[in-house]
Amino acid sequence: MDFSEYTLISFGDSFTFGQDTVPPYVFTKEMEQSHESDVTQKQLKWKKECNEHSYTAVLAASMGFKNSLNFGIPAGSNERSLM
Repeated sequence: MDFSEYTLISFGDSFTFGQDTVPPYVFTKEMEQSHESDVTQKQLKWKKECNEHSYTAVLAASMGFKNSLNFGIPAGSNERSLM
């Protein structure tokens, strides 16, 4: 089947998100004193890297999807997904 015109969408928990596929984001004392936007940028970079290594991205690439959207959330649950 040709998936080149479709977008793969996934919902789930930390496994879906891609947590632990890259080193974790660590909040240090130096970061506490740095500018808030620096901390935000590091968090966004970590999230992007996790999503790039998630099974959603791997599946989308291996099956030839046009794009993928990953709605995985660290510490997610069925109840949280339902809400």
